[in-house]
Amino acid sequence: MDTLREESGLAPGTHRSALAGAQGTHWWHRITVPSGVLISGLVVVAMLLLSGLLAYQASTTAREAIFAASEDSAQRISLIISERVRRIVDPADAIIRQLAFDPITAATTLPARMRRLPVLARVLEQNALLSAVFMGYPDGQFLLVRPLRDPALRQRLGAPEAAVFLVQSMSRERGAVALVGRWNFYDAQLRVLSSSVRPDYRYDPRTRPWYLEAQEQNAQILTAPYLFFTTHEVGVTLSQPSEDGRAILGLDVALPDLGREIESLRLIPNTEIVVVDRDLRVLAYPDMSRVLEPDGSGPGLNLRTLDSLGIPSLSQVHRLDIRPGESRRFMVHGREWLGQVQPLQSLRWRDLNILMAIPTGELLSGIDKSLQRQAWVAASSILFMVLLGALAGRRVGQSLSILAAQAEALARFDFRRFERPRSYVREMRDLGQVMDGMSETIAKFLDITHHISAESRLDLMLSSVLYELVHTTHCSSGAVYLVAPDGKGLDRIARYCKDPDDQRHYPEHLAMAHFINPASVLDGDMDSPGQGALPQHPLRVQLRTRQGQPLGVLSLRYVSDYRQDDANFRIFVEKLSGTLSVAIETRNLIEGQKRLFDALIRLLADAIDAKSPYTGGHCERVPQLSEMLMQCLCDAHDGPFATVRMTEAEREEFRLGAWLHDCGKVTSPEHVIDKATKLETLYNRIHEVRMRFEVLWRDAQ
Repeated sequence: MDTLREESGLAPGTHRSALAGAQGTHWWHRITVPSGVLISGLVVVAMLLLSGLLAYQASTTAREAIFAASEDSAQRISLIISERVRRIVDPADAIIRQLAFDPITAATTLPARMRRLPVLARVLEQNALLSAVFMGYPDGQFLLVRPLRDPALRQRLGAPEAAVFLVQSMSRERGAVALVGRWNFYDAQLRVLSSSVRPDYRYDPRTRPWYLEAQEQNAQILTAPYLFFTTHEVGVTLSQPSEDGRAILGLDVALPDLGREIESLRLIPNTEIVVVDRDLRVLAYPDMSRVLEPDGSGPGLNLRTLDSLGIPSLSQVHRLDIRPGESRRFMVHGREWLGQVQPLQSLRWRDLNILMAIPTGELLSGIDKSLQRQAWVAASSILFMVLLGALAGRRVGQSLSILAAQAEALARFDFRRFERPRSYVREMRDLGQVMDGMSETIAKFLDITHHISAESRLDLMLSSVLYELVHTTHCSSGAVYLVAPDGKGLDRIARYCKDPDDQRHYPEHLAMAHFINPASVLDGDMDSPGQGALPQHPLRVQLRTRQGQPLGVLSLRYVSDYRQDDANFRIFVEKLSGTLSVAIETRNLIEGQKRLFDALIRLLADAIDAKSPYTGGHCERVPQLSEMLMQCLCDAHDGPFATVRMTEAEREEFRLGAWLHDCGKVTSPEHVIDKATKLETLYNRIHEVRMRFEVLWRDAQ
């Protein structure tokens, strides 16, 4: 004890020396910085260094980066346009294959076909690149559904203000010999806004390339670009015969849509981009009005060639014979350009190329603006990171403060869990989980102590303690076995399994081998886990009295991980099982005392019954009848005894009273107990007692 006091006395002295030494150092050594300020400062310094480095690198490599970006942009534009082409063809391919099985292909009248209008309208709504969906029939009938997305198109077609779809048809109507051309305008809910017969609308699908080629090949085809009949737009048609061959279905895709896509992909405003085929016909250009030229042989229109488009820079790109993926500088009219050629690969369109001409002067003119924007972005980023660092520091400091408060609460024997904000710092989160686990473990130990002290029944106490023990040790299941009365085996008293499938590991009875060899692996201990499941390991601990006598076995099963794969875990469970052994031994002693007391009471009752052959068995029958009567009273749910209830302790007292109701007969003589008539004066003298009370009553009057 002196040594302990001496050692404990050194600590305060040492602490005072250290404090004195700390007070003697420089003032800046005693400065403490809150964690939030420290984290914010580190973030700001890191952002300043990073911003300076990025600004220096950007100022020295801007020119090379811009030229490299132009090349990458050309490849990106090629990929984007290729993706647009794939998006044009592939969805249309899937749609037209589905429509080939639609009942509209077998419909013979216009009303029957219009019943499928919701299906066609949904197809057009789900694919913005489709300009129309239509079908032609062998007898010349025709049905087309067109979305009215472009205001210019709506104005040219004379559509009502709320019109969303236009349905053009050539069909046989009642009373008409020839096919009737009709235009119907519908709103978004497919309600008819206007319907008119168009005598000038004469469209025979059987003369169109999309119908003839699909009918001739009896397969799906993609036509060459041509001029649409109604909208006068250049586009392509994907057509296919229906499944029963009664109709030819088609989908229109307008090339001006692709031209608008090219317009949005310009690297700088004066960048020239064009898509040409093998014959150098222009298929897509930002200004699609320049793509069409009058047909010299008739009133129709044709696609311009690259030379006739009138863009010198693009014509020069073609003359330089630039290989795909290569960039080359050239001069046109005293202006430097950067020319590039990229192939446009598609499963349906072959030999298409993207020609691109970028003015280098405009390409480099944005360096200063870019550097200025970078400076503003850097400043904004620094400001944002300052705020973010302050917020992060506050969150970390708040989490540390809560953890410190929780540790202080543990020192004050307060084991509740503290609410704290979610932390994304791994160490902080792990520390919080450890603190919560420690608080929960201590609370469960207190619960185990409470169950041991409060529960009077052994089986209920063991079930409650086992439940807390399984959760405290992070096991998956467990059971408590006690030595059988004959001492030849173990009987299961309590069992708890998180997974009901684990109950098969704990049978009702076990051999004594599980007690004698608790560390040995016996039959049924190991099993093959299911797919993706971790193996479970058994752990058995002997339960003995303080004199070393066997009480039973505590059996646990756990999933192997870092917490259980340690010798300390088994030592911890063995020490914890000692408390359970003491509780079981104490309960056994109490039960033994109760059995001894019951035996004494029964011995006394037997002695009373043995004194007289006439009243023999009376003391044994009265408790049985009394308990039956009391059980009937407790089971009553109505009547005067509906509120009668008895606890286990009251039932025990009632049972003892029933056994001891004739205990006074022990001192009564046998001839008094066995006397069949009224007791004589010699023995009771009750008349003398009555006479004395009568005399006292008389005198009182």
